[in-house]
Amino acid sequence: MFMAILGAAAQAMRTAGQKRLTTPAGPIGASFMRFCYAIPFSCAWLGIWLYGTSATIPSIPVTFWFWVLLASLLQIGFTITLVLLLQLRNFAAGVAFSKTEVLQAAIFEAILVGYIASLHTVLAIIIGCIAVLLLSSAQGALYLPDLVKRVASRVGLLGLSSGTFLGSATVCYSIASSHLISDDYIMRASLTAAIATILQTAMMIPVMLFLAKDQLYSAFRLWRPALFIGVFSSLSTISWFVAFALHYVGPARAIGQIELVISLLISGLFFKETIRRTEYIAIALLSLSVLIILLS
Repeated sequence: MFMAILGAAAQAMRTAGQKRLTTPAGPIGASFMRFCYAIPFSCAWLGIWLYGTSATIPSIPVTFWFWVLLASLLQIGFTITLVLLLQLRNFAAGVAFSKTEVLQAAIFEAILVGYIASLHTVLAIIIGCIAVLLLSSAQGALYLPDLVKRVASRVGLLGLSSGTFLGSATVCYSIASSHLISDDYIMRASLTAAIATILQTAMMIPVMLFLAKDQLYSAFRLWRPALFIGVFSSLSTISWFVAFALHYVGPARAIGQIELVISLLISGLFFKETIRRTEYIAIALLSLSVLIILLS
């Protein structure tokens, strides 16, 4: 599960970079950076792997293109809703809302793949969701009326939407990668990552030219700081895809909840946001959920 932890850490760094550039680049511009600036790093890594291992690119069936295109669209939806979410709440709380995707990914995986998570995994996911509720609470209270009110708020709906987009996208990416005819799981993951980032960039450019031309220009103008996003975006995507190739999505994403712990550290150290007692309790619960997955 090392790749899942690496993917989560890189994802937290990438999200922090997007939060910092959301104001000068705009929410859509910051979302675009996540894909555009990942292309050179994803393609470079694919080239290094192919050259270093003397591997060849396998035949790509039509079914792969269907699933990778669907996943790419869903991930664009996730990225935009997450950036909008981070504008409304602090960094750690915004990421916490998006983490409902762990439970949703397990549901989508059961529907699309037929994989039913073990009782240990389900228990870990439930504990992780309780931690998410603690992080999303303004005062740490979990009374049902307050919980319903928070879920029905703009922040709650954006959080659930981002979780739905990401949960379904991760399962679709896993299915797409499995359709590549090769025993080299790292090559399959690297090729899927490179193709996905190219597709996402190609899809976003015409839309932004029509709806957010100024944000597109800002994304290119801020290319130096955007390279930070590109590096960690590429690292995160490849790491996750390798994890999905080795394991099912549900357990891998449950391990990935360690991102919330990293996000809290980033929130306090870099954005100088206050970390409450309930958030420390949430860290303990998340650590417990990850430990359950590792031991099982």
